[in-house]
Amino acid sequence: MGRKEKGVLANNLYVAMTRARSVLALFSQRMNDPNAKKLYQVIEDCLGHLEEAPEVDFEISPQDDIVEILEQIGSEHRKWLLDLWNKVKVVQEPLMTKAGEVIAEPLFSFRIGNQTYACFGVELPRKRVLQRLEDFGVKSIIAGDTTPAADG
Repeated sequence: MGRKEKGVLANNLYVAMTRARSVLALFSQRMNDPNAKKLYQVIEDCLGHLEEAPEVDFEISPQDDIVEILEQIGSEHRKWLLDLWNKVKVVQEPLMTKAGEVIAEPLFSFRIGNQTYACFGVELPRKRVLQRLEDFGVKSIIAGDTTPAADG
């Protein structure tokens, strides 16, 4: 197989592998050809890597979360955040409607009783976001604000 043919094979294989949506079937006419054998070995190696996916640690410690938040609100709010963290469940996800629509993306949020609070850092978000939060009964706070959880 000439150099040009190898390039065509590599290009066609690349296109096939990157365009396949769910299943990719490969066929070869010259199975005893050294180039075909090499291709099969490479494909087998790739499949092996797919089956033996490395373990990824998806757990982030609470300390990592606290450090990340403090980087955005400032270390002067450390005691406030730790007090809050020890009294309520802090969530670092967007606030969503029951239908899955994003209401807002605060730095973190938490609930005290039936009231949800959203903290955006050291400044409140734009008026439009505040209005949307108010429409959904969410109170916006900034770092250091007093909440019922911080009081008692």
